Amino acid sequence: RVQAPTLILWGLHDWFGGIDVPMLMLNRFADARLHVMGNAAHHLQSECPDEFNAVATAFIGGYA
Repeated sequence: RVQAPTLILWGLHDWFGGIDVPMLMLNRFADARLHVMGNAAHHLQSECPDEFNAVATAFIGGYA
């Protein structure tokens, strides 16, 4: 039901679920983008702050 552009950020080593979890999420949104961070687990904003901020800022900036 979500129609808004959606950014899904996922850590490749997330202990809550493998890469299949965000793939399922990706297919549930009308307009979603997935960015997987290879050197991160679950707390992306603190594990890879530069990459997290760059991806989030670029995504938000595309809709400003």
